[in-house]
Amino acid sequence: MTRTETTVVIATRDRPGPLADCLASLSSQGYPPTEIIISDGSSDEATERLVASRRARSPSQLRYLRCRRRGAAAQRNEAIDLARGRILFFLDDDVVCEPSFVEEIVKVFDADRRGEIGGVSGTVVNQTYVEPSRLNRWFMHWMAGSRRGEYGGRLIGPAWNHLPPDAGDTIRDVDWAPSCCVAYRADVLRRIRFNEAFGEYAYAEDVHLSARVALEKRVVNTGRARLYHHDMGLRSHGNPRALGRAQVVNRWVIMRDVLARTRLADRLKLAMLQVYFGYAETRACLRGQSWHRTLATWRGRAEGLGFVWRDRSPGISS
Repeated sequence: MTRTETTVVIATRDRPGPLADCLASLSSQGYPPTEIIISDGSSDEATERLVASRRARSPSQLRYLRCRRRGAAAQRNEAIDLARGRILFFLDDDVVCEPSFVEEIVKVFDADRRGEIGGVSGTVVNQTYVEPSRLNRWFMHWMAGSRRGEYGGRLIGPAWNHLPPDAGDTIRDVDWAPSCCVAYRADVLRRIRFNEAFGEYAYAEDVHLSARVALEKRVVNTGRARLYHHDMGLRSHGNPRALGRAQVVNRWVIMRDVLARTRLADRLKLAMLQVYFGYAETRACLRGQSWHRTLATWRGRAEGLGFVWRDRSPGISS
């Protein structure tokens, strides 16, 4: 049986500690990837030294790329241009994969003889869909515009993405895939790229890309490929105002250019979603979360909503 060539792309910046744990989990795979590309935007050489120290012991070809541009989307796109695998994995630098992670993803692609599946995401064991309360479910029904049995893995209303549920031993179709634990066919990524206009942090770049893939091919989630995600990104973001603005504007770009949801009602739902998030954040602040950071995030979201309200660009489904 011919072994499927796979490339794992890890975009990283100034986090050699978590990256070392991630690489260790990839070295322990029963089906190690053919190659691993470390796409680095770090401010020093610590990550490059880490890769050099692991190269001789790695069961995969370990390649280092010093990126010309910083940002998750730009760094991943640079790595795509160098990747040799038929299946391209994207992992965050702060994930730890279970030993069968790569193999279980490849099995899904190999079983898809007709090539109907464009992307496969794994299951983040500490971040899965949780059944909402009755009030939250009502709000989700309103956002979706109809009643649905479950919202796990769905992209509803104003580009509101919900984590996939823990599918256990099953495979299920989803509307989007998180870029911390996903793989795509290489030929799909020759045409569809991560949106570099989403900025250096690239908030929701994974939603934007996977939703475009889902327009032409199936995107699925498997509960058999599992990993743990430390999710250090939001905590390390140094500019909460810029993040808040991106949380609104980038969702709007997905609504406008992918989902073609640009009516007045859609814009109002996007605004109401920020109120919904703000309510939850207010409760967190009353329990000790930083008001300073939260208020800066709200200011950025208000600026983002101002952009959305003024934008008259036509929606382009692509």
